[in-house]
Amino acid sequence: YRANERAVVSVDKTGSADPHGNPHSRETADHSVPYCVAATLLDGSITPQSFDAAHLNSTILRNFLAITTLQKNPLYTKAYEKHPVEYCCCISVRLRSGEAIVGETGGEHGDLSDAKSDADIATKFRRFAHARLGAARTTALLETLWAIDSVSTLALIPPMLSFKAMG
Repeated sequence: YRANERAVVSVDKTGSADPHGNPHSRETADHSVPYCVAATLLDGSITPQSFDAAHLNSTILRNFLAITTLQKNPLYTKAYEKHPVEYCCCISVRLRSGEAIVGETGGEHGDLSDAKSDADIATKFRRFAHARLGAARTTALLETLWAIDSVSTLALIPPMLSFKAMG
């Protein structure tokens, strides 16, 4: 990341304006398209740490929010309103040099509603659970959840989710 290279970030999306454009809490940040885009551009992906105090108060992230605009794209809204739903979005970063970096999702570009492989699901689960549960508990919980049809009792699962058990 080099702050002097970025000039403007624009997001074409479905629906209307984002009511959480300048969030100051996790509860609003995780529903804010501009915040999630800015955090992803800085960190490479969204993780639980994307919503911690350091991120929420980051001057660099706030600078990204200041240069991020949202535009409603009628074609994306139409895709969202059809069945099956398509979750389309286009993020453009225009550098001061004039170069544009563009990423799209939805439809032919891959979609949130596309089927995910077991490996994709396990990778995402591990990424989000590991910080709270640790590697061993994350693996044990994931194995239990994959075998949920053969688990003798679901009472095994809540203790595996307990944060108090962390050492």
